[in-house]
Amino acid sequence: MKKIALVWLMSSFLLSCQNNHKVSESTQKSVSKNTPNLIDSNRQNDGAALLKQYCAACHMLTPDPAKRDKMAAPPFVRVVEHYKARYPSEKQFVAAIVKWVNHPTDDAVQMPGAVRHFGLMPSMPVGDENIKKIATYLYRYDFGNFGGGHRGRMQNMHNRQTGQKAELQKADVIKIKQSIQWLQNTSLASVTDYQNLGKKLFNTAKGILLNPAYKSQDLSQVQQFFHSIEADMHNLMSVKTKKDGEKYRRQLLTKMADYKQFLK
Repeated sequence: MKKIALVWLMSSFLLSCQNNHKVSESTQKSVSKNTPNLIDSNRQNDGAALLKQYCAACHMLTPDPAKRDKMAAPPFVRVVEHYKARYPSEKQFVAAIVKWVNHPTDDAVQMPGAVRHFGLMPSMPVGDENIKKIATYLYRYDFGNFGGGHRGRMQNMHNRQTGQKAELQKADVIKIKQSIQWLQNTSLASVTDYQNLGKKLFNTAKGILLNPAYKSQDLSQVQQFFHSIEADMHNLMSVKTKKDGEKYRRQLLTKMADYKQFLK
């Protein structure tokens, strides 16, 4: 009887250990499964706090008409719209923001109109990890349909004029005509070809917009013309199919060929 009791006791102990081990494994899997959500939540909270600490003095999340004269930089809703168009994945977006905040240059400008209005922002020694958290927060932030959408507003500006046509420099007229020639190319073979065309057009437009020779009325007209095609350029840069690429190529060709409505 003692032997039987001893065997039963040992068996119970071993079975208990096995069950505890299984529970432990199950708990570990549960914790492991939920950890990414916890990390994401913490990262978003960190991003919000860091944005308030380092960015809120100049950038609003969304524009406030009552504080228009106090704005020192473009609102983040516009920043995100521009950068997501050029850098659609979260990884690309975050990397681009880190690079820009660390070293803002004319070559890296994605919002030339804002740079003409506010000036080139200074580099911010915030630290890469902090910038990544801020950029991740912005990428995932839900701005809703604030203001009806940047692209829609830009498209609605087409064919509007604010006054006298701008007097373009000869070199910039040549750039516009060259852009039209690029758009007349009907032998684009891949989605990448269309995306690269969008990037070339955007870089050309950026160079003209940042030309310090344009001031006051001329600058206003130059900005208005490029605002009228900005949505199409962004769409072309981030196009996913050749069919859509061809659609935006044709739209841009029609609008670019009409540049004399705005510019001499």
